[in-house]
Amino acid sequence: MKDIGRKNRRDSEISADVPDFNFEYNDSDTLEAELAEWYTYSEEPEFVWNLNAFKNFLNKNYPNKKWKDLNQREKKSHILRLIDYTEIDHKQTRDDACRSILYLCQGTFAEVENMDEYYANLAENISLLYECDIFNVFLELFIFEINNINESVLADGKYAPSISDNVEMRVILSVLYSILEVVRLYESEVEAKRVNTSSSNYVQKFQYIKQQLRSELNKPILKVNQLLSSYLFQLINKFCNQNVVFLPIKKIILFLWKVLLLTLGGLDEAFKLKNEHRKLFNLSEITENPREIINQMTPATPPPNPVDIANEIQLNNPNSSYKRKKNLNDPNNSVNGLTKQTRGIDSDDLSITNGINNSSGKLTQFGISTGNLSNNSNEPNESENCELAESESDKNESQVNESESENAERAKRPSSPPPLPNEDQIKILEAANDAISIKINFNYHSKSLPWQPKVRINELENFLDQERKKFLGFGDLSNDLDTLIGLPNPIHESIRILKQHLYTSLSDEQIKLEEKFLKHPLSTKEVIVNNSESPPEILFSSLLNNLPQYLICLLKILLTSIPQIRPKADSLQIMSDLFPEEISGSHYLTIKLGIDSNRHKEIIIKGISGILLLLLKHFKTNHVYQFEFTSQHLLFANCVPLILKIFNINISSFVQSKNNNHNLDFPSCVIGNQPEIDVEELVNNTRCKITVFRIDFCLGKWRFNCF
Repeated sequence: MKDIGRKNRRDSEISADVPDFNFEYNDSDTLEAELAEWYTYSEEPEFVWNLNAFKNFLNKNYPNKKWKDLNQREKKSHILRLIDYTEIDHKQTRDDACRSILYLCQGTFAEVENMDEYYANLAENISLLYECDIFNVFLELFIFEINNINESVLADGKYAPSISDNVEMRVILSVLYSILEVVRLYESEVEAKRVNTSSSNYVQKFQYIKQQLRSELNKPILKVNQLLSSYLFQLINKFCNQNVVFLPIKKIILFLWKVLLLTLGGLDEAFKLKNEHRKLFNLSEITENPREIINQMTPATPPPNPVDIANEIQLNNPNSSYKRKKNLNDPNNSVNGLTKQTRGIDSDDLSITNGINNSSGKLTQFGISTGNLSNNSNEPNESENCELAESESDKNESQVNESESENAERAKRPSSPPPLPNEDQIKILEAANDAISIKINFNYHSKSLPWQPKVRINELENFLDQERKKFLGFGDLSNDLDTLIGLPNPIHESIRILKQHLYTSLSDEQIKLEEKFLKHPLSTKEVIVNNSESPPEILFSSLLNNLPQYLICLLKILLTSIPQIRPKADSLQIMSDLFPEEISGSHYLTIKLGIDSNRHKEIIIKGISGILLLLLKHFKTNHVYQFEFTSQHLLFANCVPLILKIFNINISSFVQSKNNNHNLDFPSCVIGNQPEIDVEELVNNTRCKITVFRIDFCLGKWRFNCF
């Protein structure tokens, strides 16, 4: 027990060192953070390559001009000219044209001086590029590069990949990702006032582009005749099973995550869709949004020990005149500091038992007073008098009556005014008041879940059966919830409270409808009309045949990305878009590569956890059987032990790990110097911890035997 106490004390001391920071859990981070996480620190020299390629093409048609000097017609014509260059056979020219378009997607950073100008250029360039159909053009280039890299893998047997092996693919993916992220997040960035816009036309324009792009991504790609998300899942399967190590797996995972966020919608969209489905099943709406409740929750910290507080104050003041007097009856009982007492603090300094003189629940020089105990302040004296009367039962009744009357008169007489406490006593009074506010404050809010409890109908039935068997001798009344004859009144009150919190889940209604379909397939009607055209249904239909393999591949990559697991000889190579072709022996570059490696793994964990949570949430809202199919395969693939392995580390140290630097993040590294690292950089690890915990909660809910 002593070792356990020491361990808990060490853990509490470690957790106390974690700095306080505000964190809002959302589907993804801000636009600036998401763009920064897309690029590795090893790709920093390529920003200059993009700038040089763009200048070369621009000077051919508009010499001695910058991009901001051109009008809208000239900009569109130049973009169309770059698209023509991407379709020629000459590889170097095609790559330079792709880099020029990527420079436009990066906000033409060489022509800006601050972040406001950068976001203005970024919004204008992305809208122009989408109008010129750049997204579909680069999708075709992406499929073309995938086919070429597959052929090169068969011809070349290299084992250790580097960023030089997938340069063209990374450029194409960066263009696609930049367009997708700006279209998806621009409206929310303007609403949060992180992006300043002088006109509302851009907001309306991006709303239209977002709806159009969402409808396009929910349709199959012509080249491969399948959804883009399904094609990206196939690439992840090839990376794991066919040893295609050249694929930039981090960029593919992030791109897949953002495609799912746009096509399916985030957690708020899943919550709204759930309420819409509940209306169709004649169920009441749910008012508690889980994401909003999570953002309102405070960190769980254990209350401080009041004795430790007082001891710490006394140790910090060695010259304090407050001393414990020795107990004359027990010479061995000598205490140098404050210890736990059953009757309070010493009577010469702080009297807790002599009386109560206020009603605020605080410790004064004469006693403790609480609002709930102030009305019963005379009860301890009466009980003591009763004990004295019982102990002195051999005395006459007249003597007992005299003692009681004397005690009553003594209680009515006002006491003498207390002496004023000195500074040391005031400090101890404040410490004791803090302790009492924890131990004796009856208005203290008990720790509980911030949402209302829910009772299932079978739980109420089981409770009624148990109580009927206990009091009446029989229990089963064929689902009768109203007959309470013979049960005591407390059971009536319990049943009334349980009925107030009865909750019928959407999954139960969907299961009942499926059972009805099996019994009456011709006469049963669909509750949700045109559900086959919904994005979750389309995605599940395209992933159904190979969904178990895709989930296993995601868990394999997740296992390789866990920081505390040492890589093995047969581990997946997830650093293909991180390691440079030649690793320098410079101390600075070595440290930067080590930081970038840890950052790389954290971003992969963040992306995979976001993908799994999105699939579980939307599949459960669409139909419970789709959710059960997905969750069962995750359980069979040991997803729960893998999540527990992620939590099998020092959480406070993991949250405080700072594996990024604003000065190296894009676009800060190409625009200007940024402030040093602060506590806001802890949100990556916090987000992935919350997400994997929610996945574990979804998998373990109502599965009492899965662990």
